Amino acid sequence: MKKIKLTDILLLSVAGFLDIFQEMKDPGRLFSSYYQSFYGFVPDRWKRQNYYTLVTKLIADNRISKSVKNNRVIYQITTKGFTQLQKKQLLLNNQKREWDKKWRILIFDIKETNRTTRNYLRAKIKELGFGYLQKSVWISPYDVLNILESYLEANKIKDDVVLIESIKLTLSNKEIVTIVWKTNDLKITYDAIYKKLLNIYKNTQVNKIDSKLAGSFRKIYSELVSVILQDPHLPKELLPNKWKYDKAVNLAKRLRKIFINYH
Repeated sequence: MKKIKLTDILLLSVAGFLDIFQEMKDPGRLFSSYYQSFYGFVPDRWKRQNYYTLVTKLIADNRISKSVKNNRVIYQITTKGFTQLQKKQLLLNNQKREWDKKWRILIFDIKETNRTTRNYLRAKIKELGFGYLQKSVWISPYDVLNILESYLEANKIKDDVVLIESIKLTLSNKEIVTIVWKTNDLKITYDAIYKKLLNIYKNTQVNKIDSKLAGSFRKIYSELVSVILQDPHLPKELLPNKWKYDKAVNLAKRLRKIFINYH
């Protein structure tokens, strides 16, 4: 599964995709202990100063904007920031788009002596949503060939890479996503998280809300965010039946409103 940089996590958050950082009440500290405990998915290696530096950089670079409304500091993603996310194909409602039924296949042969270039290429194709099929062969359902061709041209490695667009492969579509993106395992994870969230929701209907229940929710919410950041967000046609992503996210948002004052 592709890794997502901290910059992208922050841009996605400000854009509203992760429901984090949308309104920050403490611009001086930027990432308060409250948010740190409530959204516990943040990597331990990132201290508050890292976030302060990153946000300052993104504002200076016009990828996010900062304004004050009703004594609250509000951060919003700009057109430039949104364009960056679009180019990277990160979490931007790919599942809601109609798939064009085409597979993009990339095959490369870059020598061991040029390892740095090869590693950068791997990082780029992961960023664009490609999954590893077999040795030096990567595959994606996304229409990103134009972006990829520009990258290959700019880095002078176009002759080392073969790009193929195909409607039909020897494997079925479901077989491909199961092998490449382990969607069956991901489905099990979403099912388990949704079951936990549903159990907490039922408890809120019959029991008094307390700090213990709130703590359980924060832990599960953190699990959900971590999974979302690792989800390849494939077109719906390629997902297993009874995919619980939407149900889990909607229930988590509903519970978040219930537990927002318990920290």
